[in-house]
Amino acid sequence: MQNSYKLLTPYIIVFIIFTLLILALHGFLIHHGIDAYLLHGANLFFLFISILVFFIQKKALQNKNPNVFIRSIMSGIIIKMLLCIIAVLVYALAINKNFSAASILIGLFIYMAYLSAEVMVTLKLNKRHHG
Repeated sequence: MQNSYKLLTPYIIVFIIFTLLILALHGFLIHHGIDAYLLHGANLFFLFISILVFFIQKKALQNKNPNVFIRSIMSGIIIKMLLCIIAVLVYALAINKNFSAASILIGLFIYMAYLSAEVMVTLKLNKRHHG
């Protein structure tokens, strides 16, 4: 289990980097109409989703059928996309007039950073399992 926590390090690093960036640029973001609180929420949201998908993929690697691992990767992508769509819709409906498209775009950039970390982690996980 210790190896699992070590493999989560890229996610933690991405989380810390974006948390510090958002905190450091808070005034700038607010001044330009970007919802810094939404970005903090998106950062935390993507961290939890990434960790959830990691454990789904880790469990799938234990199955002798290699197709299970591929299905877990595809399931992770679908889970993240659906949750992102739902989150954006909830944000749009809740905020209504103060909707910030720039905040959503920055949130998608945060998503891409977590996706990059996920690729790194998945490759390491697969290498450890088969190597």
